[in-house]
Amino acid sequence: MIAAIAQTAGLDAPTTAHVLRHTLATTLDRGKIDLVLVAEIRGMTSIRTKSPVNGAEFSGLP
Repeated sequence: MIAAIAQTAGLDAPTTAHVLRHTLATTLDRGKIDLVLVAEIRGMTSIRTKSPVNGAEFSGLP
């Protein structure tokens, strides 16, 4: 379904739910949205691990 919508939209690159999830996270990060909120939106249970979005380390969080 996602691939069909992407094709209709004229996107050439393979588009999956995974790609859309990361695109959303990257867009929010570039918009300076709080990383805790981004993690919650992505459904992450913890942000103590390395962020794949921007490479930030969260190991010092309580």
